[in-house]
Amino acid sequence: MSISSTTGRTALAQVAQNLLDSVDTLADTVTARIIDAERSYLETQLLTDEQLRGSVLDNLTEIFEYLSGRHPIRLESARATGRLKAEQGIPLAAALHAFRLGGRLIWEEYAARAEGISGDELMKLAAALWEVVDLCSEAAAEGYRDTEAELVRADAQVRAHLTRTLFDDHSENPARVLETLRALSLPETGTFVVVAAEAGRMSADGAGAVAERLRARGIASVWDQRIDSCVGLICGRSEADIATAETILGSWTESTLGSAREAILDSAEDAILDSAQEAILDSAQEAILDSAHEAILAEEPSARVGLSRSTTRPTTIAVAYDEARLALRCGRAGSAAVTRYGADPIPLLLVQLPEAAHRAAEQILGPVLSLPAPERAELLATLRAWFDHAGSNPAAARHLHCHRNTMLYRLRKIRDLTGRDCDNPAQAAELFVALQAVQLRGDRTDRLTAASSRSRSVRVGTT
Repeated sequence: MSISSTTGRTALAQVAQNLLDSVDTLADTVTARIIDAERSYLETQLLTDEQLRGSVLDNLTEIFEYLSGRHPIRLESARATGRLKAEQGIPLAAALHAFRLGGRLIWEEYAARAEGISGDELMKLAAALWEVVDLCSEAAAEGYRDTEAELVRADAQVRAHLTRTLFDDHSENPARVLETLRALSLPETGTFVVVAAEAGRMSADGAGAVAERLRARGIASVWDQRIDSCVGLICGRSEADIATAETILGSWTESTLGSAREAILDSAEDAILDSAQEAILDSAQEAILDSAHEAILAEEPSARVGLSRSTTRPTTIAVAYDEARLALRCGRAGSAAVTRYGADPIPLLLVQLPEAAHRAAEQILGPVLSLPAPERAELLATLRAWFDHAGSNPAAARHLHCHRNTMLYRLRKIRDLTGRDCDNPAQAAELFVALQAVQLRGDRTDRLTAASSRSRSVRVGTT
């Protein structure tokens, strides 16, 4: 907004120059008005009166220099004011109100010194003045919001760093654990358990969803997203809270993984069956179905979760972290298992001795593992079903949707290939250990095994 007459512009610039000469006194007046009008400035323990006055002085100086014609409007001080108020915790509304109070004082001073300035010129000045105040307010708001976002990111980074150090070994300085718990606003007493989950499904959003469910039950938790896993600390009031947390984790992983798995398999199977026009699958189409399952399961999501033993001593969180990571590896590859440390001693022994586990798998089940993928998956699924159903051939056959004689034929084939008979307790134990080792290896073998058993129901309906 410009002033039309030369006389008006000169008079207004002179007033601005006079106000600039007394800007220190005016800064004191505006500062007093802000403190009197905004309780947030009184309540904050971070922003001092000197800082507030300095900010007011800088902004008044820039406005007066602009109105006096010294230079175009500069907004650096306004942006700096916004940043300062954000850093000191002053609400944005209070910061913007301060600019309006400053603008009101400037207008009062101009009105009091309006001799020689026409009413029309004075009204144009008012429009120009409030335009400048609006520009300063916008710049302050921009600086405030940018700083606020930076502070949120910095706070998240600090919290993430504290969370990660919580799982470090502090045996030489146990007090550090308690300090970290306090910094994270977590309880220092109670029942604690560490969670380690595969990163594929337990993303940051997934961890947030679990944390929200736990919070709804009054259970505190913190989570650390890592490259290969998501690690969390659950702080319960008792063992009952830990049991509740385990149930929540189990239901979340099952629902999330189950939905993804069924969508993938149903879509592929429907496409294959449609292409066959619902005819009886011949051997070539069987091969297509087997290949499709292998390709699908190569990308099938996995959501294993490991839980440490419960502890009431925060200083043992680092030990619990190691337990949780071992428990995670004890779950079957490609599953949604929630495994407590020590709940199943055979997998725990195998993951702690990976080289021995690999040798056992190859030495005992090597001939089976060397078969083509569909046949290998079928025999491993048969063996797993037999163990899962306590050696009952009829129950295992029903689970696999095959005839009892088919089940017996496959077991005999396993015997012929491995030299180990399921009817011999010692040899059956060897087969069990080797099968467990295969399931824990993390390759596609066991996932294909699972797919083989799941696909039986589809095939039975079409043959």
